[in-house]
Amino acid sequence: MTIALIPVLAGLILCGIWVVRYENRQSMAVARVEESWSGIGVQLRRRHELTPQLVAIARRAQAHDLDLLDRVLNARSDASNALETGNASAIAQAEGALDHSLAVLLGQVLQRGGAGQNLMLLQSQLEETADQIAAAQRLHNSNVAGFNSLISGLPGRWMAPRRGLTVAPMLALPEHQRQAMQTPPIISL
Repeated sequence: MTIALIPVLAGLILCGIWVVRYENRQSMAVARVEESWSGIGVQLRRRHELTPQLVAIARRAQAHDLDLLDRVLNARSDASNALETGNASAIAQAEGALDHSLAVLLGQVLQRGGAGQNLMLLQSQLEETADQIAAAQRLHNSNVAGFNSLISGLPGRWMAPRRGLTVAPMLALPEHQRQAMQTPPIISL
């Protein structure tokens, strides 16, 4: 009788080991999903921190550019008015001011100073962050797919509800973002 119990006990021990291993696989899958979600959160926070800096630099550059453009347009208007008078001295003075304003404007366009460089640096950091967010989302969706297949299979269907595990949602772009990606940008100058 005791010899007949040995295979039964061995079978129960093997089933117990299998259950423990399967529960550990579920726990690791949950941890991978949570870790990948955390990675997305880190990148989103980074983008949220960079955005105000980008806006501040763009505002400073825009204010400077608007002032410069106003000076060029005023110099052009003065030169136009001086031309109407026919006074050579006034024309020379107004044209000199217009030449100077245009030279400053072209200098700014050709050699964008610190604000332009900072803006380009922040833009590249935001692009890099967007790439990292996309990579983190792909990793998360891969982990979610693995987790979902683990708990959707035959033993998972029995064991997951006992632990309160349910199918995790995949991250997908909202409809308006998906449409925006398919629509070419409108550039108005």
